Amino acid sequence: MYYYLITSCVNSVTSLLMGLFIYLNNRRAALNRAFTVFSLTVFVWSTAYMFWPFAQTKTVALNSFRALHFGSVFIPVSWYLFVSVLIGKIKENKKTIILGYVLAVIIAITIPTDLFIVDMAPKMIFKFWAIPGVVYPYYLLLFFSYIVLSILSLLGAIRRVDGQTRQ
Repeated sequence: MYYYLITSCVNSVTSLLMGLFIYLNNRRAALNRAFTVFSLTVFVWSTAYMFWPFAQTKTVALNSFRALHFGSVFIPVSWYLFVSVLIGKIKENKKTIILGYVLAVIIAITIPTDLFIVDMAPKMIFKFWAIPGVVYPYYLLLFFSYIVLSILSLLGAIRRVDGQTRQ
């Protein structure tokens, strides 16, 4: 179980420090701002992730699990924002980015409710694991859709650039 604590802590601190470093390096650069948003979502997720494996009660585990989802629901959309800025497609992808954030906010509103996570129960090596609610599949759909969209955008950009730009 200490593996989860150590990796979450390293991830949390690294995400926060990298995000701040990049942002403070050049606050006006859209790429830096987009990366900082992404880093902050990872920071929220990984910070909350530190607590649930060690929860001694169902309530603490449930609250920790819900808290980590407040960060994770925004990770794929903020990654897509970063990728869009990186490849110079922010204007073309603006509607998709806005849609992603709107959907993430709608899902985030349900996180503290039974619509998102119904209960916690023992599973595998974990004392408490989430039993998903009716909204959870939509969270997964949003998550993986924006990850796939980001990957496809990056692959498309790689095909369009010349050798010097790729490096």
